[in-house]
Amino acid sequence: MPLQARYLSDYFRAFDRNVTRHQMAEPFAHIGQAADYFHACWLREQARLSFIRLAVTPEDELLGSVEAHNLWGDTPKLGLWISAAHQGKGYGAEALCTLLDFLRGQGYVRFAYETDCANLPSVRLAQRLGGTVVRREEVRTESGKRLQLDLYEID
Repeated sequence: MPLQARYLSDYFRAFDRNVTRHQMAEPFAHIGQAADYFHACWLREQARLSFIRLAVTPEDELLGSVEAHNLWGDTPKLGLWISAAHQGKGYGAEALCTLLDFLRGQGYVRFAYETDCANLPSVRLAQRLGGTVVRREEVRTESGKRLQLDLYEID
């Protein structure tokens, strides 16, 4: 679902150092920064460039989010994060499979998914979805994190 105001503080709290340790992204410094991020996401969605959707439990508890970028091309780039409290329960696979089903229904047939090779649950998820590594890139984030990013192609 799109961001609703009631989820903003939950998103801000859950998108923490633990969740971002394998990502280029960093935790938000303050809740206003999170609100600005979602406003920018909304603007990109209005231009049909990308979108983000929240994943929530049946009890309406925030799990994380899924994203699709590069929608102008033929290979959308997928993104996913699940809060630390809900990792390892299959929610990430369910959310990503739902996103893939939706995008396939929109006519997309190939997808890109990038993950740090040290993020073993994410690597296993990419492999489970039939992804194959097409590129590895070592990067250093502004905060100094060193990541070995594998780009998976998923058909």
